[in-house]
Amino acid sequence: MDDPGRTPGRRAARLVIAGVAGLALGLSGCATVPPSGVETVPPTPTAPATSAPTTPATPTTPSSGPSSPEPTPSATPTPTPTPTPTPSSSAAPSAVAATGTMLTYSNLVSDQLSGTCQTTKDAPTFALADAKNDFYGTVDVVVVLKAGREAVTSLRADFGEDFEGTPRKLTHPDTGTSASVSAKGSTYTVKGKIRMYEGKSKKGTLVPFTVTVTCDGDNW
Repeated sequence: MDDPGRTPGRRAARLVIAGVAGLALGLSGCATVPPSGVETVPPTPTAPATSAPTTPATPTTPSSGPSSPEPTPSATPTPTPTPTPTPSSSAAPSAVAATGTMLTYSNLVSDQLSGTCQTTKDAPTFALADAKNDFYGTVDVVVVLKAGREAVTSLRADFGEDFEGTPRKLTHPDTGTSASVSAKGSTYTVKGKIRMYEGKSKKGTLVPFTVTVTCDGDNW
């Protein structure tokens, strides 16, 4: 309410102040409220700056020092073939043919012995047989000489069954036996005493003997 005691001048001053205040308020509203019909565009947000991914540095291979040149392979030596020794033309043949006879006491055992004269392990050997003997059926004789052919190493003879069915074996060396050899050209005569065993008897009998061998040449 107006104060009745105030003067008209003061009321006028209050009106002026009120008007100024209203004008200020109106101006303030105009600053914040957009005019009707105008679309307000919100500000475009600015994307945060992204840094480009950092590419990891390629590790550097440590240097192993100066490279050495590869060695040049050496040529493989060619082995020298060993020459094959040529057999001597004077080498003795393995065996030569032989024929012979055998006697016990003065009795002819066989005059149809045949076989070989051969050096085996430095031992000259006569190997003779009569496979169709008239009295004993078979006769086999083996005589081994020493390397110089000047002595007898051993002698063995096997007679087949006689007409009574009794076989015989004759051996040297044995108790009381003896043997010697002599040569005339390529014919050798071996003689002495030999022990004869008849059948299954363990007791032998000394028997004089002679074996004559003719070799087909002397190069054996």
